[in-house]
Amino acid sequence: MFAPREHVVDVLLHDVLDVAAQVADEPFIARVFGGKAVAIAGASPGGFGTILSQNAWLPVFRTLGADLWAGGRLLVSRAGTMIDANGEIVDAGTRENLGKFVTGFVSYVQQRKAKRG
Repeated sequence: MFAPREHVVDVLLHDVLDVAAQVADEPFIARVFGGKAVAIAGASPGGFGTILSQNAWLPVFRTLGADLWAGGRLLVSRAGTMIDANGEIVDAGTRENLGKFVTGFVSYVQQRKAKRG
């Protein structure tokens, strides 16, 4: 889950989860979210790189029963200067951090699959 805001829980995702919680029973929520691997990352125009938003999502995904990957954290501050008009990451450090984050999460998912057989 990529947190697109700096200081808030993303409104759209929050609303989807809120509606799902209201209309669905617990077995449905467990089937949709329970045990699913989740990584939280974010980018923002400000200097904090969505740290508050990411922290706000932690208890939400825990409550939903998601399997939160805690092996890495991706916070991209001043995203407007890190990505060009073509959507390319121009900052080498950000590109490297994103690569490490994705590689770590993929490895985590593969390890989970291997354990399940």
